[in-house]
Amino acid sequence: MLEIEAKFKITDEKAILRALKRIGARFKGRVEEKDIYYKAPTCCKKASAVRLRSAGKRNIFTVKRIPKKTFSRNFKIRDEFETDIENKKAFQEILKILKFNPAFRKEKRRLLYEWRRLKISVDKLPFIGVYLEIEGDRKRIRKAAKALGLDKKNAITSTYMELFDRYKKLNKKPGLELVFRRKKSRG
Repeated sequence: MLEIEAKFKITDEKAILRALKRIGARFKGRVEEKDIYYKAPTCCKKASAVRLRSAGKRNIFTVKRIPKKTFSRNFKIRDEFETDIENKKAFQEILKILKFNPAFRKEKRRLLYEWRRLKISVDKLPFIGVYLEIEGDRKRIRKAAKALGLDKKNAITSTYMELFDRYKKLNKKPGLELVFRRKKSRG
């Protein structure tokens, strides 16, 4: 399945939430997603992302790749294949046997919306801030961005990992992971 999305850096989260309400976007829920990205063995280098996500009670395995003839300045476009995983621990062992090694962890807190057959999410990530993602077809994405007061020229095609890599280089923190800090318990 082809995934087409536009991503925007949000500096005022409350304002974008008001804008979503103003246009009539339906709130679908909130979820904390915990992702493990895997480094693919040499036999599988066509995959641009191999991910195991925990979101609420669901575990979702995803493989993404860059399509051959698709380029866009304002949209991130990927072939995306997903399936639910019933037994996460067993699946992680399968990946290990197949030589898929964990390479990166990412966490985000996501508010989910729907508007005119589009999926819209407001994502809060540690260190790099708040982003809005609009997923669907290009024409509808452009209309949604305009309705929300976003300029399509400001759309970001970088992945969260790429944005985080820039953050780490700028702040000289190479070993950092894109996860929320846990409060230490006293005891």
